[in-house]
Amino acid sequence: MGTNTPYLLTASSVNFSSWGATWRAFSYGSSFQFSGLVAECLIYSGTLQTAERNTVESYLARKWGIALPPTASNADAQSWIDRVYLNGGTVSTSTAAAVNAFCNSIDAAGIRDRFYRLNLFCGTGLSAALVPIYRGPSLGGTQLGNTTDTNNNFVSGDYAETGASGGLKGNGSTKFLATGLPMTFLGTNKIHLCSFYQPQNDFFRVHIAARYNVPDAVALEVNYNGTDSHRPRNTIFGTGGQPGNHLSPITGRASVLLQFTGTQPMEVFGRNVDLANTITAASYSATNTTPFYIFAGDQPSVGITGHAAARIEAYSIGAAFTSAAQRNAFHNAMSDFRTALSRT
Repeated sequence: MGTNTPYLLTASSVNFSSWGATWRAFSYGSSFQFSGLVAECLIYSGTLQTAERNTVESYLARKWGIALPPTASNADAQSWIDRVYLNGGTVSTSTAAAVNAFCNSIDAAGIRDRFYRLNLFCGTGLSAALVPIYRGPSLGGTQLGNTTDTNNNFVSGDYAETGASGGLKGNGSTKFLATGLPMTFLGTNKIHLCSFYQPQNDFFRVHIAARYNVPDAVALEVNYNGTDSHRPRNTIFGTGGQPGNHLSPITGRASVLLQFTGTQPMEVFGRNVDLANTITAASYSATNTTPFYIFAGDQPSVGITGHAAARIEAYSIGAAFTSAAQRNAFHNAMSDFRTALSRT
């Protein structure tokens, strides 16, 4: 305990002669009196270790009906759980275990530094779903962008955590998330954008973008072209506009990974299958400070546009994966997570 700050128990009123001191409850000297309700005080003769503190916390929680956040062995997973509760959400023990397993898989594959922002859209309620798992290439380093995905027009009915409707559902017109993460964080042509989603009849709509359909842009768009039986295809915008050819259609639940790797053509994968054979050269500007949006892109002349109506289960923004093994590890970790939440 400090000597100049208020705390629960201080020297004076209750005499513990074996400690050679007396203690006063709920004040520091003659000031800083505590004014709240205290249900119970526990006093120990030594510093409690972590396991002992957890035992005391569990005892008090059970006795007084206090809901405690679940615990996780992975530091990133525990950080996410703690931030969810700070944001007013909660996490079930099963979801905590699924997030913990996902983070452990990412760490084991040595690809934690690939992720600058990742949100699995999980936890109980929107307050939980808007908290990203990762906000930088390491937990101990600089955290980037907004502390949560800033909600623009989503309501509780747009979100489901588990099952066939797991994820966050856009409306194709007004709903989007702002990450606060600018394009400048990585430099030129060495990034990945990834969206896991349930396709909709969603013509030329953006899942992830920092500007859309303009020069110096980077965007991951899903295109349901009416001449192709409304099957999803993917279009990527960069300097010079969109590629000359659309990618192969992807049917059913989908995942799309776009990589600017510094080599041409760009790497684009659907459900972890290489679709890059039709992609032409494109690039973007490393000096563009426009932040990334989810479910929409920023086009300065008209404001936020290109809204997606798809249900997005997760998204990722970060450094490009440097090998098929890294990409496969991410895909497998996400597949296991989706299975754990019955999003299959």
